[in-house]
Amino acid sequence: MRNYSNPGLGGLILKGILVLVGIVIVVSMLRSIITVVASLLFLAFIIVAIFAAFRYLGRSRY
Repeated sequence: MRNYSNPGLGGLILKGILVLVGIVIVVSMLRSIITVVASLLFLAFIIVAIFAAFRYLGRSRY
């Protein structure tokens, strides 16, 4: 029985691939979370601006 592949090298390559996949998944998750948070902040800013405009218009009306 001959061992053709070096188990240490194989394990290292497998570990490297797993680490790369994990990094890619974490980066994509962080990117999606950042985009969601940014869009929520943008929506909140728009809502606050609309409320401020309505308040300003209501105050100027009376």
